[in-house]
Amino acid sequence: MATVNYINILALFDSGNMSISELEGAIDARLSELRLSPEMNPEKRILSTIDLYLHEMKEGFRDEAELYAFIQAALDGTTQSKDVSRGVTVQER
Repeated sequence: MATVNYINILALFDSGNMSISELEGAIDARLSELRLSPEMNPEKRILSTIDLYLHEMKEGFRDEAELYAFIQAALDGTTQSKDVSRGVTVQER
């Protein structure tokens, strides 16, 4: 999953077009790839945080609203365009 694809996946979830279990599977797959490299990058940081939120939801420490809020903030902070259906340009911070 390239950077633009991970943003599209977050947008799909945020818009209600992807379930939590589908999101979890996509994030687990991408993090497996990213963890082959020891360096931290913005994509790895965001996906790791979402992975933690998902785990904390299972444990009862977070609810779906917190997950949605974090994903919305991540989308707002990493995209220059709101039109993810046409592809987005990622800003590096």
